[in-house]
Amino acid sequence: STLHSKKTYEYNSEKLSGAQKFSPSSNWWGSAIYLNLDPTPKVGLTLRAEYFDDSKSPVAIGGNVFATTLSANFKVDNFIFIPEFRIDNASVNSFVKADGTATKSAASVLLAAIYSF
Repeated sequence: STLHSKKTYEYNSEKLSGAQKFSPSSNWWGSAIYLNLDPTPKVGLTLRAEYFDDSKSPVAIGGNVFATTLSANFKVDNFIFIPEFRIDNASVNSFVKADGTATKSAASVLLAAIYSF
């Protein structure tokens, strides 16, 4: 049996300045780094870390968010199934709990499916 392993590393950064159509913020930026590992042709894992900074926002909230996401890719014929787990941590209360109180962190689970034809 041959072990198939593919590793990739990606980095992305964006900066947005000036008056924006959908945001009152005049200056925000974000960066992301992706670590990908495909131990077999049908299974892949991705760890993504993201940082968003809106601390110079003219609105009261502002602050920054650090998010970590772990995704798996399971390839079956023309389908790719992607379960994902994400944790967000903010410097200010940016999220809302089920009881309506504000909090600095949030966790989420997502299941996506892609069909190629």
